[in-house]
Amino acid sequence: MKRAVVLMALICLASLSANAQIFKKHSSDADKTESKFVWQADLYLQDKWGVGFTVRKETSPYFGWNLIGASYMSGWYKNECPKNFSIINARLMGLRFQIPIYKNLKFYAEGTPGYTYLYRRTKYRDYNWGNYVTKIKTDKSHCLGIDCGAGFQVLKNVSIGYNYTFLATFNSDSDKYHIHWGRISVLF
Repeated sequence: MKRAVVLMALICLASLSANAQIFKKHSSDADKTESKFVWQADLYLQDKWGVGFTVRKETSPYFGWNLIGASYMSGWYKNECPKNFSIINARLMGLRFQIPIYKNLKFYAEGTPGYTYLYRRTKYRDYNWGNYVTKIKTDKSHCLGIDCGAGFQVLKNVSIGYNYTFLATFNSDSDKYHIHWGRISVLF
């Protein structure tokens, strides 16, 4: 948990430093179209699926603030369904860096910390007094979650990429989860 708190403090320090580097004096004849809000809808894929959204304030062609975001992930592999496996994410104040490559093609990298609720229900067989008994084990975890992603914005309103989710539970330092997702996003 201590490492996660230090990592979150470093992200906040980096965000303040990045914002200080791109700060411009606003004058009456400055171009106001450069700063804009972007709404992003996400589809996460692996052997599970997920949906999400992010609201971002882009302050320059190279930098944006992920202001708020939420996502829900579930499963379909090995008969997993929402009642057996669910991840609910709430994210606040992240960073997104973009590098324009050619016309609408851009490379992006982002990081956004927040809260995650992880629910997992598994069935297992237990041998009890000569009989096998099916039991259900339920795990619920409240976690500090950090989403890190990288990819390409291939069209003006479509991006594809990779999303890495790191989860550290509030209960102990030993419970850590790493989840890898493919992500397709539509920008509005």
